[in-house]
Order: sequence, then C-alpha cells, then structure tokens
Amino acid sequence: MFRKQETEVLVVGAGPVGMFTALSLAERGVGVDLIDESWRTTARSYALALHSHSLELLDGVGLVDELMGDGHRIDAVAFYEGGERRAELSLADLPGGFPFLLVLPQDRLERALSRRLKEKGVPVHWNRRLAGFEQRSTEGDGKVVAQVEELGKESVGYGVATSEWVVEQRARVVSKFLLGADGHRSAVRRLLGFDFEKVGGGGDEVFAVFEMEAEPPAPHEVRVVLTEDTVNVLWPLGPERQRWSFQLREPQGLVSQRAKGRLAVQLGGDVFPYLDREDLSRLVAERAPWSGKGPGGGELAWSVAVRFEHRVASRFGDGRVWLAGDAAHLTGPIGVQSMNVGLSEGHELAWRIAEVLHGDGSDELFADYDRQRREEWSRLLGLEGAPSAADGAPDWVAGHADRLVSCLPASGEDLSLLARRIGLAV
Repeated sequence: MFRKQETEVLVVGAGPVGMFTALSLAERGVGVDLIDESWRTTARSYALALHSHSLELLDGVGLVDELMGDGHRIDAVAFYEGGERRAELSLADLPGGFPFLLVLPQDRLERALSRRLKEKGVPVHWNRRLAGFEQRSTEGDGKVVAQVEELGKESVGYGVATSEWVVEQRARVVSKFLLGADGHRSAVRRLLGFDFEKVGGGGDEVFAVFEMEAEPPAPHEVRVVLTEDTVNVLWPLGPERQRWSFQLREPQGLVSQRAKGRLAVQLGGDVFPYLDREDLSRLVAERAPWSGKGPGGGELAWSVAVRFEHRVASRFGDGRVWLAGDAAHLTGPIGVQSMNVGLSEGHELAWRIAEVLHGDGSDELFADYDRQRREEWSRLLGLEGAPSAADGAPDWVAGHADRLVSCLPASGEDLSLLARRIGLAV
C-alpha cells in the first residue's frame, strides 16, 4: 500500500531530543509529525542528568514541575585526584531559575515528553523508518519529499517459528522541513552524505558502568575522579541509588575471553558484556580509595562495559534538512553534554523554523545555526586548541586541563562560567 501525507515538519527520531524538538515546534503553532524506527521509548540509557539550561528549556514547555518530582537534585560537582578531594564546584551561582542539575533517567524524561506531545495532538508514530528523501525547490519556497516505511512483525521459519521486522506499508511524506534527531546511526545524516569522522587523538573511550543501591545514602553532588590517564564519575541517582562509570585503560583485557560466557545486557540495539562485583570492587579500590565500602557496598542492579566515541558531523544541515543531538555529534559520558546540547539545538531549530514558516525569517537563520553549532562542538571536543590552566590555578587543574571541560555538566555561557571558577582558561 502506498500513501501520501503532508506536514510542515517531519522529525525523525523519538528520543529526548526528537520529542523535545517536536514539542517546541508544536508550542509555536507549527504542524509536526514525529517518527521512530523503534517500537517504544528506551528502557535504559546513559543519559541521566539535565543541565541548568536544559531545565530552563523544559520549563518553557511546562514540564519542569513534573520532572522535579521524579528527579534527584544535584547542587555541586566535587573533583578528586586519586585519594585526595581537590575541589568542590557549587552550581548555585549559575544564571537562571535552575542553578542545579537534575538527575533523571532517560525513560522518565521520554514518558513526560510523550504525554505532553499527546496533549498537543502530536502522537509518536513508532515502527516508522526513513528510507530516503528528496529536496525540491520552487521560487521562494522549498519542500522535502520523504519515503517512510511502516514496519511490522512477521512470523518466519519452519518447525520453530520466529518473528522479524518487515515493511508492511510505504508512505510519501511531503514537508517544509525534515529534522534528524535519530541518534549516532542517523539515517538523515547518512542520506545527506555528511562525514561523521572521529575527532581528537585519544581514540575511543571505554567505560565500565555499574548501577547499584547506595550504602550509605548518595550525596547531592557528582564526584569526578581523575587519575593520570582516566576520568571516572560517581552519579547519585537518588538517595538510595547511584552509578559508577570507570574509564578503562585496557578494555580488551576486561571484556574479551572471560566475558564471553557471561550474561549480556541489551541497550537499544546493542549488546554489551556483563561485569560483576569483583570488577567493581577492584576499580573502586584502585580509583576511589576514599570511598571505603560505601559506593561498592549496595546490591548491584546492572553493569556493562560500553564504548564512547568523539565524533562531529562535517555540517549540521543543508537546505530544508537539519540535524540535532547525537545525529550530529558524540562525546564521552561524564558531563552528559551530547544530549543536553542536543536539547538546545532542538530549541534553536524550532524557533528558526517557526520564523521562516510563520514569521519574516529567512533561510540565513539556518546558515547561522550551522556556524554556531560547529563552533560550539569545536570547543567542546577541543578542536580549537586545548584549554589551559589560568594563572594561579592549582597544580591538579594544570595536570588535567585538557580533560576537565568534558567533565563539566554544562554548555555555552554556563560552561565558561564553571570553567573559570575551577581555574581553566577557555
């Protein structure tokens, strides 16, 4: 069956960035359709904290009160160097009405966004895959014609029946704009033909991640632990739950042969090796001797070893097709920057599109978006020169200056403010 549909904006990807972008468009009176290849929202993820600026954006769409009730407030970031506590960075001086972080699992954020979208009359169309698109221009106008496949399960096999996803229907969707918020394997970015190369000289980062009960109760601060060649973080998820992420020096030694016979954990479409309490105890003793038995003492809920890459798209869009979130950039997990900056990008795209469609804005707004986004990610990924310690900064800041920016849970002016307070010249 072949169907034709029309909308002002087609958003591809129903993660936090895609849903927030669609909601921001709907709040501005822009017609929007939202599709995702998956069959439901995520069950678990690594994105777990909302920055101060993200809370401002979510307040603008009426969600902060609900999210505050589900989340855990963080008021400070503490820095350790091995066994020594070196600094505590208070978040109280951040501008705006939310001078703190909010720890909130991604699935809860997505459920809140989904409910708000439904209230605005914007359902999420699950099991819809973007197969291709074509940009068409007319004088003073433009549109995107996208091919969308609707997926369904079909029983296959002989003797022992199994099921697989197959294309049940195809539709042609005509829109004024197409936005890709479809993650690091972005179909939109691939169809645009943009490069998505690894950046930086350090290679991939592999982290051992452990989520567990907190004994004693978790503090209201994030604890970043720096060693000579690793960055590690303890995130409180609430009074009774926390998460350790340890950067691994030689990941293959941990996740190769002896991991093959263990249980695996599935996150989205990826499967990762399971790690046990023996791994946790060894890493805590080595990286955080100040913690005693507390951070490793509670019941282990789940654990994996997972790889993070540093990548950025060669461009953030073209014509009437634009990217936001992990579709355009990837970084490490410590400062939770990729998702939070992605929310800002969704907000930026929404108001630019509304200005072009319903105001007097021109397409130059998007050239400006591309320039600003590439400049920001050049700073965040250290492509414009590594940050350095300011005059009079402590020795530990000078020793880790090239890694501290990615540890700060902020972006934009908030990031600059926090960097200065810790002794970085950015």
